[in-house]
Amino acid sequence: MKNYLLTFPRFSDGFRQMPSLPALEYPWIGACLVFVSCILLFLTSVFPNQLFFLIWICPFLIFLGILIFSKKPHAFAGVKNGDYTLVVAYAVASLVCGFFWEMFNFYSLARWRYAIPYVQVLHLFEMPVLGYAGYLPFGLECGLIIGLVLNTRQNRP
Repeated sequence: MKNYLLTFPRFSDGFRQMPSLPALEYPWIGACLVFVSCILLFLTSVFPNQLFFLIWICPFLIFLGILIFSKKPHAFAGVKNGDYTLVVAYAVASLVCGFFWEMFNFYSLARWRYAIPYVQVLHLFEMPVLGYAGYLPFGLECGLIIGLVLNTRQNRP
């Protein structure tokens, strides 16, 4: 899906000149991302109804922090220079796939239902519309893992 989206000029060219984040190359930023995300995940267990959304965001930040800290190449290295093409492509691709996953879930015999605090209104299939936002960081996590696996395979003797 990501490769398909990148065939459109809006995705392949539209996000190349965004604000840069040069701090993403410093290992201490990666360590801070991991530390803060771990604290936030712990706080999610203390305040689950208020911080439930961090369950979708913190794993991405932890994984990205580890890659930045270890100075390993990752799919979103272009963000340092203002190129958000892959970030947007992975996020939108997961949102599109998530729509179809939820559609297949809705019509399956063994389907699941969501209980997301504060947003149990306006459902699209079984998922509250706001719940689809969880697919965005999921897509970014997938992008990081894909990049790590491909780099691992290419560096193997």
